[in-house]
Amino acid sequence: MLFTDEEVEKCSIKKNDLLVCEGGDIGRAAIWHHDIPMCIQNHIHRLRAYENVEVYFYYYVFYLYKCSGLIGGKGIGIQGLSSNALAKLLFPLPPLQEQKRIVEAIRTIFSKIKDEN
Repeated sequence: MLFTDEEVEKCSIKKNDLLVCEGGDIGRAAIWHHDIPMCIQNHIHRLRAYENVEVYFYYYVFYLYKCSGLIGGKGIGIQGLSSNALAKLLFPLPPLQEQKRIVEAIRTIFSKIKDEN
């Protein structure tokens, strides 16, 4: 598919980008783990940190927000999570080591839950 330079800049993703669904399964997040060039369509939000952060911490924050109803669709008919709504969300920013500790604790809990099932 042909893209203009502006579209490539806006829609290209890099390793460790956090991708968030705008519609459909609103707020569902994934982390891009690959070093291959890729462009995404415009109904997925690409979130890229300006600072060094633990991307899995924010993946789990989105999981929490989605499960608790803090992220929901707006609109008539097809609902979505707009860029404006996304920009209004508040996100915690603990120190990097604390982010990593929280991620490890969540993984441990999820592992125990998985082992029990």
